[in-house]
Amino acid sequence: MRQEYSGRYFDDLTVGETLTTPPRVVSKEDVYAFAELTGDNNPLHVDEDFGRRTIFGKQIAHGMLTASITTGLVTGLGIFHGTVIAFLEVHAKFLAPVFFGEALTAECCVEEKQEGAKPNRGNAIFFCKVVNQNNAIVAETRWTLMLNRRPKSHV
Repeated sequence: MRQEYSGRYFDDLTVGETLTTPPRVVSKEDVYAFAELTGDNNPLHVDEDFGRRTIFGKQIAHGMLTASITTGLVTGLGIFHGTVIAFLEVHAKFLAPVFFGEALTAECCVEEKQEGAKPNRGNAIFFCKVVNQNNAIVAETRWTLMLNRRPKSHV
């Protein structure tokens, strides 16, 4: 029996549509777990005394953690559940530090759709703006995803 998924197919996306996620708080535990997972133990992220002596005055989250959380926030909407084939490309700009305890929200817009190399798939480009609880933009990312097209019905 074939599993049915709730994700949206390439055909279901409209250029210009915007998706907004619920917020997610970035915790000290998130940052330390990310440092452990990736091996990026830069003291800017994992040393409280060092963080106090930086221009930020305290520790900050990794930029790549912010980008990863953005992916998780959007994926958490369920729109890609079972329909994404591959995450092909990502570009990220980190515009402001993310401090422990900040709540991040992502707003992603479908910028472009491109026909795929095969007729059963296509690529969609998303531009995502990430804001904190004060509505300050902390990051901008642009992703290219390969998505399945909606299966043809055999009536």
